[in-house]
Amino acid sequence: MVQRVGWPVPYYLQLLFNTVYEQVENKIQAVDQQAVDKAFDTLLAPAHKAYFDYWRQRLSDELEQPDSAYAIRLLNSICQDKSGVSRQTLQQVLSKVISDPEQKDEKLRYLLDVLENDGYLVVIEQRYCFRLALLREYWQQRVAF
Repeated sequence: MVQRVGWPVPYYLQLLFNTVYEQVENKIQAVDQQAVDKAFDTLLAPAHKAYFDYWRQRLSDELEQPDSAYAIRLLNSICQDKSGVSRQTLQQVLSKVISDPEQKDEKLRYLLDVLENDGYLVVIEQRYCFRLALLREYWQQRVAF
């Protein structure tokens, strides 16, 4: 379960555990990878989007425009690959909306710092990845365009 969630946040571990438990409660069934995967998919269903909408709303609450829109663009790019993306890729993403190289680099530095400090991202082998696998999956399915 911890591996599937990615970042051992007690709230999301408990959600996953409860979902697995509900699915196997009245059956004689072992909790295996298949049961965990099914529960993971259940949590990502539209009926449970409230568990994750906070993350998107928080960007709008904490960052002013256009920074919140830029952060969403970055996260949309990052969610496409489980192994994350390079800083160079993220520079290209912002190049589409910020033409001045100095302003783009300053904005990227600022947004990556915010997204890392707030728990959205982590850097692994010089690639920016979602810290919480559940959030990456949610973002890919419900937010990214």
